[in-house]
Amino acid sequence: MEVADNFAAIHGSSNKTKISGKPKVKKIDAFKALAKHLVSNTKNEALRKVGLTGRNMQQRWRTYMRRFKKP
Repeated sequence: MEVADNFAAIHGSSNKTKISGKPKVKKIDAFKALAKHLVSNTKNEALRKVGLTGRNMQQRWRTYMRRFKKP
């Protein structure tokens, strides 16, 4: 009853099910990217000299959210 070409198109030709989608991004990697973007686009020379890391950016974000986020 199955057409081999249709079955292969839907399920693939191997025994394993294919999973598509982008790879997961870790939270610390996102903060590293945010720090890199901030340092590269800021006009504040003092901020460029600080040497922001992903961990520093995460701590700054957490402090900001605690201080200014409405409950």
